[in-house]
Amino acid sequence: MGYTHITGLSSSLPTETIRLPLKYSSDWYQNKDTNLGQNAEVGGFLPTDNTDSAITAIYYRVLSDFRTIYLTPITETHSSLFAEHRQIKVELPRKIFNRRTICFQYTSLALLNEPQVAIDLLDEDYLFISLLFRLENFYGGSKSRISVENVIDWAHISVPYSFELRSEPYYLTALDHENLIITLKDSGLLHFKRKAPLGDFEIFNFSNGPSASRKLFNNIFLSLKLSTRGSDLSSKTTVEVLKVNDDQLLALSLDKSLALYNIRHHTIEKIYTYLWDGKEALSPLRYLQDVTHSPSARRFILSMGSSVVCENDTNNKYVSLTVLEILRDSITLCDHLNSVIPVPAVFKEKSNLDGIVYVDDVLAYLTRDVITLKVLWRCNSFTIFSDHELDPLTGSTKSIGSSVGIAESLSSLKSDDWEPKSLPNLLWESGKYDIDIIRSAIHIFFEAPTCDVARIQASEIIAFTETRVSTLSASIGVSPKSLWLKFHLVCEELRRSGQKPLSLYLVSGMVMCAQMNGIGIHRKSHFFEDISSNCASSTLNAILNVLKARVSSSTMRQIRKFFESPNVLLEDRISDFAQSILMGKFCEAEIGMVLEKIDTNVLSLIHQLSAKPIIDVEQDFERSADNLSTFSKLYAINTFRSVIESHRSFLLHVAILFFMCEINSEIVNVLRRIHDYLSKYNILERMFETSFCDNNALSLEKDSIRRLDLSVFWWIVGDRENLVNRIKKHEMVEAFDVVCHSFLTEEFDILISSLILRLIDCDEWDFAHENFGMYLNVANQQQRYIRGILSLFMGNFEDFGTYCTDPAIMSTLRESRFFSRVLPNLSPQSRFKSIFHLAHAEVQNADEWLPLYFHSLSQLCVGYSSSGSLPSVARPKFIAQAVLLESNAVKLFHKSSNQPPLKHQKNLFELSLKIRNFEGSLEALESILTQVDRTHLKRLFFDLLSCIISSNSQNLLFETKLSRYLARHYNLIDSTLLEIANDDLVLWRSLKTYQVLYAWRIRGSVALCNNSFGNLRGALESLYIFITRFRMEKELFKKVGKAWADYRRFKLKILELYMIIINGVRSLKNEDERWIRRQNGQKFEIVDINTLTSEYLGWLQELEDELPTSIDV
Repeated sequence: MGYTHITGLSSSLPTETIRLPLKYSSDWYQNKDTNLGQNAEVGGFLPTDNTDSAITAIYYRVLSDFRTIYLTPITETHSSLFAEHRQIKVELPRKIFNRRTICFQYTSLALLNEPQVAIDLLDEDYLFISLLFRLENFYGGSKSRISVENVIDWAHISVPYSFELRSEPYYLTALDHENLIITLKDSGLLHFKRKAPLGDFEIFNFSNGPSASRKLFNNIFLSLKLSTRGSDLSSKTTVEVLKVNDDQLLALSLDKSLALYNIRHHTIEKIYTYLWDGKEALSPLRYLQDVTHSPSARRFILSMGSSVVCENDTNNKYVSLTVLEILRDSITLCDHLNSVIPVPAVFKEKSNLDGIVYVDDVLAYLTRDVITLKVLWRCNSFTIFSDHELDPLTGSTKSIGSSVGIAESLSSLKSDDWEPKSLPNLLWESGKYDIDIIRSAIHIFFEAPTCDVARIQASEIIAFTETRVSTLSASIGVSPKSLWLKFHLVCEELRRSGQKPLSLYLVSGMVMCAQMNGIGIHRKSHFFEDISSNCASSTLNAILNVLKARVSSSTMRQIRKFFESPNVLLEDRISDFAQSILMGKFCEAEIGMVLEKIDTNVLSLIHQLSAKPIIDVEQDFERSADNLSTFSKLYAINTFRSVIESHRSFLLHVAILFFMCEINSEIVNVLRRIHDYLSKYNILERMFETSFCDNNALSLEKDSIRRLDLSVFWWIVGDRENLVNRIKKHEMVEAFDVVCHSFLTEEFDILISSLILRLIDCDEWDFAHENFGMYLNVANQQQRYIRGILSLFMGNFEDFGTYCTDPAIMSTLRESRFFSRVLPNLSPQSRFKSIFHLAHAEVQNADEWLPLYFHSLSQLCVGYSSSGSLPSVARPKFIAQAVLLESNAVKLFHKSSNQPPLKHQKNLFELSLKIRNFEGSLEALESILTQVDRTHLKRLFFDLLSCIISSNSQNLLFETKLSRYLARHYNLIDSTLLEIANDDLVLWRSLKTYQVLYAWRIRGSVALCNNSFGNLRGALESLYIFITRFRMEKELFKKVGKAWADYRRFKLKILELYMIIINGVRSLKNEDERWIRRQNGQKFEIVDINTLTSEYLGWLQELEDELPTSIDV
């Protein structure tokens, strides 16, 4: 049987804390954080039978402080009714009387108006507390809130006893929501009856039972407590109660006698003889198991002893199993069904076990036509589960198998076995340690106060721990690596102690185990976990055990690294590595002895272990409409990991076995299959350890402990319809085969591609390159394409161009449906959505989609160039790449005799401007001319000329190469330059544009076309516009102190401009032509040479008057 540990379910859900309307002492508030790191003392599950609810069961725990109760919903699919599930935490003001004076029950819809979870308990002050929670209280969006204001709806507190409680209570159980039974240590039996789960009690004392000692409890209402809390129990103390029907109950006493009581009359009807032989020193959690055998409609009660009996003659150890049958109103002992359950052989094999072996719990349930028994055995801290079948018709019993309840310890690890970064990564990324374990480890290892540790937020836990390790390392002179190892071992020990089983339950067809800090699930084992069904298993295991004993952990790490590498395994490389690994570890004789044991059956088994899994149906690409719950995701991934770890161990030791052989082609093929498995397992585990921050899947978690339910796996692989269906059916072995088949077949191309694109969408291209990029095989066209995309974001434009822009390769990828298969895995906001949607469209021929594809690639580069994570110095390179791609798109349009769409040409024009590629901008502008009106064209020229001037590239306007083109738009450029100058609010910057306009007009439509002369008057007028503008705005300079220096420089510049204008006007031949125009409002007026001269002299005089001031300054 397989066994899966689930850690972190509780910490992954939001928690609503509830306190009762009672007085909480000052000591309680001071110590309210002391339950940090406490494990559960009581735990179990309440299966729900409400098919309308997404909640399958309620997982309850009572912590070891006996004041804290957790109720955690177990769901298999994510509910769309509410935002999220939540757990409820109840904080009691005083301790529960003992671990058996609290009971939990689920009340179904058929009995009350709605399904509810009921808790009844006795605290140390003998208060009887009843709590009631609706299932809707476990939804985050529930309108039904739990608060002190509506306490009557969810709590009832009473002191219902007078003289009935004559000795200490020992056991509290519920027959149903109306009837509760309390057993007393002196053998008394009380019936607490109520009409509703929160109603007042009527108390009845069962009579005609064994005599009880009369330690009267005189006045409970005066809070007079019993003088002692002795642990001694009467031999007649009832230890378990089972409801037979509405009128009868069955009570088992400590002396192993059964009593049948009448509930209505509170009388004893019959006492049955002892159930077991031998002395019972220890008591299991449950003695009586009620099972109805459906085929025969017979109802059985199974009772198992807890202490092991040893046969003197055979030395076989076992516990006895007694079976009774309920016949109407009587109980009959079924002698032919009584049998013994043997102690698992592992207790004999474990030489380091020194303690008493006993049964801690047993679960009986119907499987097909037989009764299955799941037995929890314990010896000190070691636990194991065994499975047995009982046929009620024949009485035959059969042992099925066993599984270990707690993982093996890592205490033997040494610091040298780990790389410096691997231990912290294991803590944060593996998902094996939730935040509660980490907080407890911080409290223990760093001796940090519990109140301080409890306040550490999830987003701060990594930084806090790393800081503490660095500080401690510096203060005591111990290496950080050594401290991380010790801290990890503390975490591991806390994890292992939290795996201690408490009780067994059948939930939704699953055998679930409540652990001290987590959940265990019994399941069918995978062949990769248990090869015992194969006839050659014992031989192979014996061989592998020899290898395990001789090969160190450091050597195993080297072998694992060798097989997990992405490099292709060549025969020479295998031979060299095998020689280096085995050197000095085995002599020739030992190798010969090992190889002699390998026969055809062993080889066949090895081939099965390295063969690709076969699944029933073809892998689909449809996404599932149902979202799996957090519980289902944790269950699945932890199961997959368990299978992977077991299979990897097999394969690594099988590889060592083949290293001993002479390497030939057949062995190389097997080793390559092992390499394929282990390298893909490495990728899969890295996917498990890479998680998003939340369900929006927009960014990776970096600051807190990774959550397996938010692993990228669920966005890449885990939401396929056939995989989801198997997980929902709890078919984890089959689900693993689906995943494994996906990674070992052609679909791996789609998965690795989807994964890397997802990471790039999260701006994690460096992470994708570092962790997954090496697994991209450039010999594979699909993976080579993704390598090209990743190269783009890594700044490798050469590989990007080689792998992503070859039309022939693109056509091949389209034909293989690569784009359509990856497209569903992309996020809705993916930057690759348009590319893949376009490339997979089937209605377009190459002439239509290829130019659009290059345009989409160009847009991809543009989008990345504006990313905040990209250094500003690198952005021009990506714009240049975008220009190249957009240019290719335009060329392909021309090549296909299609006119390029205007948006592509405008895009090329704008991108060229961004990188100051003015020649390219002009080429794009020329192709746009016939497609836009003059207003639009002027706006484009405005952008072009503004960019040219701002980059100090105005000389381009007068270079011969561009002049011929520009001359055709002389007037448009003229008016555009004037608009740019006039619109520029920065006076000094506008002067530069006026001067460019002056030069433009001087050259005319130029010497450009050799058929015209420059416009001298217009050129002079452009300078005079600036003078006029300065005269109007000069007062603004005087009002701003910092602008005073600029003001003085401008005055000198104005004087220079006057001289240029006057000399230019005087150069005109005719005196009548010696004038320029000046705009005055909506009209123009003439300014002659005399007026210009007068203005010049006046300006000169003003400048001379200010000169002394200027000198003083």
